[in-house]
Amino acid sequence: MPEPILFYSKTDCSLCDKAWPDVASVARRHGLDLRKVDIEADSSRESDLYYRHRFRIPVVEWRGVELAWGRIDRDELEAALLEVASRGADGRP
Repeated sequence: MPEPILFYSKTDCSLCDKAWPDVASVARRHGLDLRKVDIEADSSRESDLYYRHRFRIPVVEWRGVELAWGRIDRDELEAALLEVASRGADGRP
């Protein structure tokens, strides 16, 4: 089963819409399961996800490490992913 890579977003987010194809491309290239997470899914807006990411979306996270956020550059995302991958599955160097 492919490892998940998370893409935090919300509705009506132009940066999210723009970043999605590049993030999807990187995820496919590395055999990762890309999962879109709507930070507004909790209607109370009191969730940790909403407060953690509300001003910084989109955010890409893998193995508990934030790889990129905001205006996501495909090459920078790829480099961050490879850096985390080099640490091993437990995230340690």
